[in-house]
Amino acid sequence: MPSNERITRSTIDDDVLIKKVIEKVLSSDILRKELLSKIRSEIIAEYKEELQALNEKVVQLEANLAASRNEMKKHTDELEQYSRRNNVRIFGVPEDRNENTGTVVSNFCKEKLHLDISPQLMDCHRLPGKESLHRPIIVKFVSHATKLAVLSKKKELKGFIWIFHRNLWTAIDYQISPQEDGLGFGNKIWIQSNA
Repeated sequence: MPSNERITRSTIDDDVLIKKVIEKVLSSDILRKELLSKIRSEIIAEYKEELQALNEKVVQLEANLAASRNEMKKHTDELEQYSRRNNVRIFGVPEDRNENTGTVVSNFCKEKLHLDISPQLMDCHRLPGKESLHRPIIVKFVSHATKLAVLSKKKELKGFIWIFHRNLWTAIDYQISPQEDGLGFGNKIWIQSNA
């Protein structure tokens, strides 16, 4: 018999033998459970390190995400604050039904503060609220210098009930101390009426 034929016959015999052993093992519940247990433990051992590495990576990514989120919030707050840099809220201004708030603020600045600020140099409107009360006016000046000029005239407001307040972003509103205000006003300029 040629050697190739013997190898083929031997391979076929081996295959038949392996097939019979597998059938025998699978037909026995005890051997099948033991085999499955060994296979399971081998798979777990093989992937345990990979799972642990992936878990560590997830923890690191979550930490990076939290740090990025905090940094983004801080940056957003800073941008919001900067966008309000030229704003002033004015409280206590009597409200007329058909008023033009730009003209009201411009006239007040001209008459009481001796500052000629045209309505074109500001954008202003009343804030939403109850109409029975005097709703505050928010003023956004075109330049920061104009805002500072208005706030620096606080002494000339003696005898008026108007209250000027820097318009800060809510997250920052209560974090600024009077020492941090360049004009020494703190957050608010309160003007009490003498009447």
